[in-house]
Amino acid sequence: MAANGLLIRLNSQGYKNWIKAGQCLLMLKDSLQGFIAAEMRSFHRDLCSRIPAPAVRGAATRCHCRAKGKQFVPGCAVCAEWKKLILHHHNNRNGEIHWENCNPSLWSTNYWEVAKAFMPRGHANKKGPEFCDASALLNLMTACDGFRGYNQSTVREVLSSDWLVEDCFYEVDGHAKEQRPTFEMAHGPATSKYDNIYNVEKLLLQQVLEETYLQIEESGALTEKNLDTLQAIKTFVSDDTALHSFLQADIERLDHLQSKIPALGHGSSCP
Repeated sequence: MAANGLLIRLNSQGYKNWIKAGQCLLMLKDSLQGFIAAEMRSFHRDLCSRIPAPAVRGAATRCHCRAKGKQFVPGCAVCAEWKKLILHHHNNRNGEIHWENCNPSLWSTNYWEVAKAFMPRGHANKKGPEFCDASALLNLMTACDGFRGYNQSTVREVLSSDWLVEDCFYEVDGHAKEQRPTFEMAHGPATSKYDNIYNVEKLLLQQVLEETYLQIEESGALTEKNLDTLQAIKTFVSDDTALHSFLQADIERLDHLQSKIPALGHGSSCP
């Protein structure tokens, strides 16, 4: 069951709105998954048809090419051709491309390894669209010109929205113990509607920790904002056993990274 503290937290309008916005993004992710998978499989088949057949066959077994960060120097002719094709279809071809997301040796056989070349950093271990959040899937749509037939301005608008959501899912203001939310979550059965909201809260906090980890890892330094975020979440979950257990591995991962990277002084400017 959801902790009693959840109902108290939901009495904060700002916090409640954050939960609602997060649920909207989870619902968007669920709606996009099948569409993204079908479109990228079709796109991948088209790209495969442009690579010489003898080169495609067996490429995954004989290629040992690896990418590092935003750099990728192909070590074989097959990966060189794939890199050219990906760059040709990348809307950010002159900007940052996170090649480290990909295993180039699998480009010929795995459509999602190609898709990850069009996604933000931190998706190397994501095996399909179902493991990516809505923001990553929308970034894929804007970066890959295979989606040029769809309204890109609408996609970009969703990325730039500040997600102010009105009271459309549930009401918990006032007497938290007496009122009941009318919220339903599209992620399968749960023991109560409160548990559904609680599950969304846990996923959103986990995403905050993941994003903070990637920011620190990429910049190589801790900012005041990073430190404040980590400390705030630690304090937040200290009295909630279930939340602490769910997030413990993510918090420990961040603590380990923090121990290896120097923090910026309080007088320093943060990027």
